[in-house]
Amino acid sequence: MLRGALQWWLRSQLDHLDSLHIDIHGSNRQIFSGQIPQVVLTAENATYRGIALHWVRATAHQIHLQIGDILRGHPLVLSETISACMQVQLTEADLNTSLDSGSHSQATTAPSLLAAALFEVLQTWWQSTSNATTRQRLHAAIALFGTSPSPETFPRTHIQLQPNGLIWEIANSQGRCCRLQTQLQATTPSQLRLAHPRIQIDPPSPWLPLEEYSWDLGTDVAIEELTLDTGRLAGSAQLLVRPATSLTGAETT
Repeated sequence: MLRGALQWWLRSQLDHLDSLHIDIHGSNRQIFSGQIPQVVLTAENATYRGIALHWVRATAHQIHLQIGDILRGHPLVLSETISACMQVQLTEADLNTSLDSGSHSQATTAPSLLAAALFEVLQTWWQSTSNATTRQRLHAAIALFGTSPSPETFPRTHIQLQPNGLIWEIANSQGRCCRLQTQLQATTPSQLRLAHPRIQIDPPSPWLPLEEYSWDLGTDVAIEELTLDTGRLAGSAQLLVRPATSLTGAETT
């Protein structure tokens, strides 16, 4: 019953899932009292809000659930905040699928999380830079998206993963092209940084350096490891999953 409730909830939160394996550790007495010593979830080829993940494993300890409610057919509900160790692996193909998920779906009215985040970075750079030449180049890059990053206007994009960094290429139907090259670093457990970024408009024009950019992931995320290599990205982090009214509609961080 508990395994089925977990499977149902996880599948309801995901856009796509190829396979899911759940290991529940504990004695029958512990489980039926709602005190679960450990749960390990392993998923392959999962997609969450347009972000494609090749492989994911989440391990949580000391989970407290209202088992009586689950046995009566009620939604699965957390009794208190739990800490989970998350391990993920993404391929270069996964990232490019994530970029395209908004522009190629007839049912989607907004770009994917990844596409929107990258567009926001370009806008932030353009608004903050005082260098006239850099500002002009960034404006040209933003113009490739049209007035906003929507499925109708989003240009052709491609990400290439490299050791410690990536290259993001944007091209429109008129043949204009922009390339952004940067390193991706976990500078603190709760912060991701685009380090040593630079931009190129219509190669082979010169590369221009940009200011470094950081994402604050909040206090519920603690990155432990982040590795970028040719064609792949892997990482691990500690996450806090907080109680909600019901996990049928819960938001987890």
